[in-house]
Parts: sequence; structure tokens; C-alpha cells
Amino acid sequence: MAKLISYAYMRKETDISQNIEDKYLDHPIKLAQTQLQFELGQFFYAELVAQNDASSMTAENTALYDPYVKEFLAWQAYQFWAPKANIYETKTGFRTFTEENSTVASDKAMGELLRIAKQQTELKKGVMLGFLKSAQALTASSYPLYKQNCRTYSGGGFHITAISKTDNTYLKIDRERYNNGE
Repeated sequence: MAKLISYAYMRKETDISQNIEDKYLDHPIKLAQTQLQFELGQFFYAELVAQNDASSMTAENTALYDPYVKEFLAWQAYQFWAPKANIYETKTGFRTFTEENSTVASDKAMGELLRIAKQQTELKKGVMLGFLKSAQALTASSYPLYKQNCRTYSGGGFHITAISKTDNTYLKIDRERYNNGE
């Protein structure tokens, strides 16, 4: 999979240490690009990747890519990387890395770090999608492969979209029961 952001850009945007080896950032970047594909749609994402690989990005896609897509990818990858920052997988299981004169970050500190990373990721996603919607509102032919109405809900909660009016059957039955003296 071709990367849409470089390791150096990710480090610069999110303040990841230069001491982190590139191999530890590969998978988070891949996961971030999968999330981007979900947000933009398969065809629009494929167009961006193909144009980026060929170094022939249209002016319209360049305006989206730099800075919106790049910033979103960097923060999304950081959000995937951060929980595993102190943890390494070995043959015998997961281990926590420690150095002399240092201690591993507390659960509270890691939770705060992850909360901030998630907020930044959501902000960057909102700005990116807002840019797309604004461009389409100004010019209907802008970003024809991005179909904002076709996106599925990406939140973590319950979401219903097919209800057109409130069903009050229960309220009618309940009122009749009390009105009849039961």
C-alpha cells in the first residue's frame, strides 16, 4: 500500500519523537488510510492514491490533500500508534518498555494523551469533510466522486435513520387503560 504521508510529516505534525523507528509507524499509517477510505468512499480514495502515486494530482485534489487529508492521516495514525507506544510484542507476549531513570506513563496520563489525540483526529476529520461539503456547495461539479450522503454512520452509538414519525400506540393504549378505570 502506497503511503499518502511520510514518516517525517507524521512526526512533525504530531510531535512523535524522531527516535521512533519507521517500522512502528507503518501499521498505524495503513490503518489511518483505511479510515480515510471509509470517510471519502472507495472510488474517491482510489483516485487520490492513484494521483499521488503518479505525482499528477489535480489542482482540486491538491487543495484537499494538502493540508486537510495529510493532517487527518497524521492524527489518525497517531491515535492508532499512541496506545502501543510503550508496549512491544515478544514471543512470550506483550511487554512494557522501560529505560533507566524512567517510568512508564500512568494509565491516567495515557488516557489523557489518547483523549487529546482523538479530539484532534475528530477536529481534522471535521475540517476535511467541511472543506469537501463547502466546495460542493459552491460548485456542484466539485469532487464528483465524494458522495456525502452515501457515508455510513461512523459514531460509536445507536443510530436510526428510517423513522419518519413518532409511533404513539403505546400512549394511546396506556391512556385507554387508565380512562376505562383499569
